[in-house]
Amino acid sequence: MNLKIHEDAFILLPREITFTCNACGLIGERNPYVCIACDLMIHKVCIDLPRVININRHDHRVSLTYHLGHGKSRLCAVCQESIDWTFGGYACKRCPDYAVHSNCATDKRVWDGKELEDVPEEDEEILDPYKMINCEKEIIHFSHEEHNLILVEDNVKEFEKIRCDACILPLDDGMFYKCVEGDFFLHKLYECLNHIEYQALDCGVILLDARCGSISEPFIHPLHSHPLYHTLETSKTCVACGENSPNVLTCKECGFYLDIKCATLPTTCVLGDMSHIKPECLDVGSQVIPNNGMTRPFCGICKLRCMFPNIMMNPSPSLECVCSMECIFSLIATETNET
Repeated sequence: MNLKIHEDAFILLPREITFTCNACGLIGERNPYVCIACDLMIHKVCIDLPRVININRHDHRVSLTYHLGHGKSRLCAVCQESIDWTFGGYACKRCPDYAVHSNCATDKRVWDGKELEDVPEEDEEILDPYKMINCEKEIIHFSHEEHNLILVEDNVKEFEKIRCDACILPLDDGMFYKCVEGDFFLHKLYECLNHIEYQALDCGVILLDARCGSISEPFIHPLHSHPLYHTLETSKTCVACGENSPNVLTCKECGFYLDIKCATLPTTCVLGDMSHIKPECLDVGSQVIPNNGMTRPFCGICKLRCMFPNIMMNPSPSLECVCSMECIFSLIATETNET
């Protein structure tokens, strides 16, 4: 077999032999493909690895190589484990120190399954999310191009209970932008100006809110002194909520795990887990409303008084009120187990 990645042909060696695969760096025990001119040995399952791919952890394409580089000590940009420079992996031609294990790069959670060997690479045009009209006093934002947004600096108390259309948190008493024609608001915070929602077109309609879509690596969180990474590890216990989570940010140095939900909470979690749900109709009959009545109602699931600023009314025909998404998820889990 003749591969584009290597100038010499490979032949299948049909025998049991212990070897280290030059493509993925893992130990094999039988039937390697062997180069007829050098000492390269490749797993049978690695012989058809894609040559050039895009992964969702890097801005540039990465290419398969059987030698990452002499004497370089690297960590895999996905799993944060070490990579042996004497073996192969995926590397970025534009970023000399960027490398990924072959198995990590081709994981379905990282790679879209497309081989880009013969596909021309075009530089992606990155557009500014907003255009300033009058310094910072008036802007045009990509999410609301039909009208200009003006900066509100005075009388902000009048709008403190209105919610930002990006992060869904109350405007409070900070500066914000308001549509000159209608009810559209954005915090003046940088995050809110740059992120409204993200849509993955290749995977159907998948929307992420401003908080999740703006997470980048390394992720710095005040709970931990080291940077955190979104590795492929699953079902780890979050240090903040104590629950097992399939989606965690990880510190490999300390074994520290923080799930995405907790990582994107405000500095104090007293706002509750419905603080980022817009108080409007979610489904027929259900609605998130402010918990600002004369008395706090009882949650229909945990049976405690609702302590958070927002509550969900009529989430199901049998429930009048629920205090948190956590309670809703526990109900769904119970019903699933019973069936």
